[in-house]
Amino acid sequence: MAQLVECVPNFSEGRDKKVIDAISGAISGTRGCSLLDVDPGASTHRTVYTFVGSPEAVVEGALNAARTASTLIDMSSHTDTQVSPASTLTDTQVSPASTLTDTQVSPASTLTDTGQPRLHPHRHRHRSAPPPPSQTEVSPASTLTDTGQPRLHPHRHRSAPPPPSQTQVSPASTLTDTGQPRLHPQTQVSPASTLTDRGQHPRTGALDVCPFVPVQNVSMDDCVRCALLFGQRLAELLHVPVYLYGAAARSEKRRNLPSIRAGEYEALPEKLKQDEWAPDFGPASFVPSWGATVTGARHFLIAFNVNLISTKEQAHRIGLDLREQGRGKGQPGELQKVQALGWYLEEAQLAQVSTNLLDHQVTALHTVYEAVCSHAQALRLPVVGSQVVGLLPLKALLDAADFYIQRDQLFILEEEHKVRLVISKLGLDSLGPFNPKERVIEYMVDQGPGDPSLVSLSLRQFVQSVAARSAAPGGGSVSAAVAALGAALGAMVGQMTYGKRQFEGLDGAMRGLIPPFHQAVQDLLLLVDADSSAFTSYMAALKLPKGTEEELERRQTAMQAGLREAVGVPLSLAERVSSLWDPLIQLVLQGNISCLSDAQVSAKALETAVFGAYYNVVINLKDISDLSFKTATQKRALELLQQAKEKCSVVLNHAENRT
Repeated sequence: MAQLVECVPNFSEGRDKKVIDAISGAISGTRGCSLLDVDPGASTHRTVYTFVGSPEAVVEGALNAARTASTLIDMSSHTDTQVSPASTLTDTQVSPASTLTDTQVSPASTLTDTGQPRLHPHRHRHRSAPPPPSQTEVSPASTLTDTGQPRLHPHRHRSAPPPPSQTQVSPASTLTDTGQPRLHPQTQVSPASTLTDRGQHPRTGALDVCPFVPVQNVSMDDCVRCALLFGQRLAELLHVPVYLYGAAARSEKRRNLPSIRAGEYEALPEKLKQDEWAPDFGPASFVPSWGATVTGARHFLIAFNVNLISTKEQAHRIGLDLREQGRGKGQPGELQKVQALGWYLEEAQLAQVSTNLLDHQVTALHTVYEAVCSHAQALRLPVVGSQVVGLLPLKALLDAADFYIQRDQLFILEEEHKVRLVISKLGLDSLGPFNPKERVIEYMVDQGPGDPSLVSLSLRQFVQSVAARSAAPGGGSVSAAVAALGAALGAMVGQMTYGKRQFEGLDGAMRGLIPPFHQAVQDLLLLVDADSSAFTSYMAALKLPKGTEEELERRQTAMQAGLREAVGVPLSLAERVSSLWDPLIQLVLQGNISCLSDAQVSAKALETAVFGAYYNVVINLKDISDLSFKTATQKRALELLQQAKEKCSVVLNHAENRT
């Protein structure tokens, strides 16, 4: 599986289409990088880019983007002077609200009633038709197949309606096709809605922050190395100060982004004179046109807003109660690894509790939503859906699905249906379309025709690969495929019984019998490639050098490890099938009698798979030197084979008795 790192650079330019597009082009034009998302914010004067690639590729992409930005962005023009939106915004800007992705709070901007940092609003984003490929789409030439990386779908460029006007959106003005309120034409912009050259969002430089995030087959340490390399090379390239944060921080004081951002760009001339704020890379001198850049490594961050029909103050009250830092010293919030605040979204005429989930495996998406609902109910406030800003990992949605399935005692098996359930339960499409293929990062990674896995092959191709003059795939992979088919037939028998009027009394039983087969199909399919991979590892060990005693010892150790893996895969197949026999017996006794032959084939397929697994265990055990391991493993393999014979016979006998 290819290595994949996400990079999310935040540039201090959200209004000039030419600059935004030039930076997009620098990223998408980098070999091995795929640009997934571009999110400009007019009021925040900031654009957040999301792209992925190998560790080496994303570092190059970030450097190319920074090099381009250095010739187009001048931070000395970011002042507090108010400007008219009509004179500055192009047709690609978005509404004034901003995500909290890597844009944490500025300690310089505080909430006087709590002494806590004030968070600035999210951008309210929606999708528009993608611009011409020359501007933002990843061309075929820039996909990752030529570098061994997965092919990713092109990003969509964000745009939005004009900034809020004096005239409120009337109830009669419905949402447009892109999910944004339809604003009446020719409305005048009030002074309150004018923008500043500085922008609403905290920032320290032209490239404000550039985090690296592990996505696939990479560790946090890998991402730290990306940040270190990027920071060093950026400082050398542009002669600018660079700070490290997050997992890459060299001191606890710099672990949190708000600490480094304190005082923002304006404070840098004095801050850089202090020894405690000497940059990690680059000169300790102020560069007016650039400022400073912060880079680091972090976990996947989810920007998640919950919609309320309420005031800004009511939403903010809930945010203070929920966020980890709470209302101040001695008043911690309810949810760990969560930042939150409340604001009012003029263009949608509702308030939001806007949150950052810093680690969704500590506090899940549904946990935040249900907590907001609970607090809103106590205040008698209606919750009207939610909004994910940017991309999110599939696991966040599936964890939410599992929660609602268990809580509401639902029967849902397919991943697609689970995702739909979460969209409905959380109201993720309340402010605009939520297309999982464009919002879930795993769905944007399309392995494409270059995917080397066996399970990605057509049936014809798989059979031909088995028939080829090659040792792998062999009997182990075939056994796993046969086992998966046997489990699939069991699931089919259950599905053909469930929900039918003549078997409605069996619905409860089928709800319990179908899931084990459904899950087993997924697990057994993984073993098709796992078996082939184990054989390849052993063959690689055989080819290790053996010229010295040390090399011989290293080779022998690798060979023994490879043999254990080659034994472990088929043994795990037999163990997995073992858990299916009792459910299969119940299916043949209770299931749709029209599917009786399918149950019989299922039983013989599972038995055959265990036979194959047994013989693959035995042939690899003979060369393993650990005698106790050999004895225990062979005994267990034989037990599983005997069980398969007996249980298969029981299934077939029951089937005969029902005919």
